[in-house]
Amino acid sequence: MKFHRPIGLALAIAMAMIAAAGCLPNMGQKPLEIVTPKNGNSTTATDFQIEIRTAVNPTSVAITINTKSIASSNFTITANNTGATVKGKVPTADLKPNAYNTLKVTAKDNGGQSLSDEISFIFGQAPGGPGNPPPGGGPTDTTAPTLTVTGPVRGQYVGLGATLSVVGTATDNVRVANLYVTVDRASPTNETTYLNPTDGTFKVDVTFAKAGLHRLKVRATDAAGNETTNSVSIYAGTAAQSGTKATKGAEVSVSSGGMTKVGNIIETFINPPALDVDTLAKSFNPVWSGSAGPASATINITRATFSHADLDLKTVAGGVDTKAQVDDFLLAVKADVKIFFSFSLAGSVQADKVNFAGIALVSKSTGNKAKVAIPSSQLQLTGFLLDIANFPSALESLASPYLARFIESLAGGMIRTVVAPKLEETINGMTVISTDIDILGKTFTVGGDLDALNFQTVGGDIVVNPLVVAKKQDNPNAVPIAGYLSTPNSTLPTLGFAQDVAVAVSDDAINQVLFEAYRAGATNLSFEQNININGTLQTLTVALLNAFFGPNFSQQAGLTTGLPISIDVKPMLAPVVLVGDGGLATFQAHDTYLEVYVGPQATRKKIFTFRANVEIALDSLTLNTTTGTLKPAIDPNKAWIEFEVVDQPLIQLLVGAFSQFVPAITKAALPILVDMISKMPLVDFSKLPVGVTSVALKADKDFLVAGINLK
Repeated sequence: MKFHRPIGLALAIAMAMIAAAGCLPNMGQKPLEIVTPKNGNSTTATDFQIEIRTAVNPTSVAITINTKSIASSNFTITANNTGATVKGKVPTADLKPNAYNTLKVTAKDNGGQSLSDEISFIFGQAPGGPGNPPPGGGPTDTTAPTLTVTGPVRGQYVGLGATLSVVGTATDNVRVANLYVTVDRASPTNETTYLNPTDGTFKVDVTFAKAGLHRLKVRATDAAGNETTNSVSIYAGTAAQSGTKATKGAEVSVSSGGMTKVGNIIETFINPPALDVDTLAKSFNPVWSGSAGPASATINITRATFSHADLDLKTVAGGVDTKAQVDDFLLAVKADVKIFFSFSLAGSVQADKVNFAGIALVSKSTGNKAKVAIPSSQLQLTGFLLDIANFPSALESLASPYLARFIESLAGGMIRTVVAPKLEETINGMTVISTDIDILGKTFTVGGDLDALNFQTVGGDIVVNPLVVAKKQDNPNAVPIAGYLSTPNSTLPTLGFAQDVAVAVSDDAINQVLFEAYRAGATNLSFEQNININGTLQTLTVALLNAFFGPNFSQQAGLTTGLPISIDVKPMLAPVVLVGDGGLATFQAHDTYLEVYVGPQATRKKIFTFRANVEIALDSLTLNTTTGTLKPAIDPNKAWIEFEVVDQPLIQLLVGAFSQFVPAITKAALPILVDMISKMPLVDFSKLPVGVTSVALKADKDFLVAGINLK
């Protein structure tokens, strides 16, 4: 709630100027008012009378009955000193007998300002029972109507463009005068014509063109001004059941330069100490054996080393161009020689460089994951030397080419058996590898499958169907919800390759996370001791309530100012995020209960419970590359937070006091909700084998896109 002071000031100045000119109208009367029939009454007459208390253009006067226009020939307009009087008759054929009818009039004054009024009345004899006024009058009516909304139910889904019927009953000790239905933040519409005056039942059809959470509010009033309100929130869109992958819900692009940085990470796995080339080489012993005339020998590796291996990866059509260079390959060997008698010689086999070139082909496996293989390669060895003193030259000529090929094979196998799996692990780790993660103390399985991939010279693009499922669905506050909000993602964003890596996550995938977090109870939060309110750390005690309700609140309530306060946040519906929507994203959380307790945790007592409907436009998001959490930037002036007291077991708040409290609690609640959003990881970067230095976020279609630069 916000008081628009500039508008209020302008209005006050305008009214003062009108009063000074001596023409301030009677503020107790409407400038245009239907005076006959009376709102909420029953009548058998078809006459109507309308008073216009300002100068109007007669041709602008339009009258409807049940949305059907009444011809101008059915009424007259007579000018008078204050404006005009309109008298006429409603065609009987246009009236619904023994039911509510809505009469509406619109006009424009000489300044072009629109005027309107509408009433609902029963045409015919009012039915008996509670709808009739008490005979002979009676005391002032202070009893509010009884209102029940039986459908839709909380969390119900309705398709976009499909009809949703709002049904229920509204009765009163005298008579229900008006029934209003409000959708979200729109102006209420008078739907009294859909109210059956006999039994109080009503059915009002609504449709939704926009996906997300929507609040329906029904308000019943009587002629005395008493009113009762009931509201329910529903989802508009398609429900995807838990365990259903978000189709095309994520996309990852890796530029060729980004792949080079990925190669720098994988490079550590083909170098000591990560790679034990010594054990690998010895597994081939004896590495050579042969004979020449009477001489024979067997060569075994006693130690294998190399100084360093460099890896260079770049994307190409169909996969990743893989180049590597292994420097200073050295094999310490022992040669067991037999020429009439046996003896052993020690020496070495070495190569200055081994160059490797191959294409790592990236494909989609039958298990819907990325498969990487290097089927062939080219190897070039330079600076080869077999150095075994006194080794027979005939045997050396046989062993040298074989050992050269062995070093090439050893280096090539080392590259293929390490680089291909690590590249495969990296691609799947960024997309579809199934793993367990913890969010707010709850465990979730995160995975999915590969939808499509495309590797070209400029980079590689991978489309994923992500899946998040809560290990335990034990939220005690959960209501039956058909699934998470899903919208078509047939049009993927154009990620490009300006960053090392770009990750696009659809609002479907985000809502899948929020839905599973809700089912697991991860969205239930508790705040104790301290809370950040408008940038100031406040201690949660009864003294803080005095700041909201006045300095004497705690004394009047019989509470000690030093008693601690705790707040439990319990969303009754799964929150929703709509990416884009005119900004970066919109966060919706309806039917969120805030329970305020007083006293130590073990013996605390509930003071009151608020129900809040929250819709927050996110201007920007900061992604923490360590925790994977989102920190939203929010303009409070764009936020819509609607509060309602639903339970006051300990303290009865006066309506006036609560009205003053709403702006304060709105400001206090906003950091709580921001904190709630900030604790929900979107991407678990700790599981990635690649380090992240920076992330830039934007919205593209239904996707939140993160441009990522790697270490």
